[in-house]
Amino acid sequence: MFDSTEEKIRESALRILDFGDCSRSELQRKLKKKGFASDGIDRVLHSLTESGLLDDGRYAENYVRSAMEKGKGPGWIRNKLTEKGVSSSLISLAFEELDAGGQELELCLKKALSLLALREEYETDGDGHLLFTGSGDPEAVPDPFSRRIPENADRREIRALREKEKARLARRLAGAGFSQSAVYAVIREFDNLKN
Repeated sequence: MFDSTEEKIRESALRILDFGDCSRSELQRKLKKKGFASDGIDRVLHSLTESGLLDDGRYAENYVRSAMEKGKGPGWIRNKLTEKGVSSSLISLAFEELDAGGQELELCLKKALSLLALREEYETDGDGHLLFTGSGDPEAVPDPFSRRIPENADRREIRALREKEKARLARRLAGAGFSQSAVYAVIREFDNLKN
């Protein structure tokens, strides 16, 4: 059983967990910030882990699921979980459990549709391709990389501006944590729409 100091640590830890799940490392940091001694914190964290109230594996899996639903890529998610003190083996296991790697291209396409404001016109087919779902003629949907091109631009300008827009989208997708291969597959998919 715990002494009175450890009981205070436990009560504080449970209050923190009431606000939401967190990693062992995060909880340890928060308890240290409250001024509790490390040895008491370690015993309480061990007890919470043994009772199942603190589980980095569960936390990682829930975090991966939630972040992917919000359009975050695997790279971004891995970095955040690492910052939160979750081990790389638990992070990998969480991705395996959710088959997140197989969903990356699909999620990257959805994020691109959102960034390009094309969710009304297209959806993904589950295999990394876009399907036109808008009303009317798919040819009437403007090229997503040509929207900012002035009407009087010559061919060279058009090509340069399209490449600039592709690079802009690639940076935004990479910034959301998607792999280079997923980003370029998405760019190719949008390029194929107008070819």
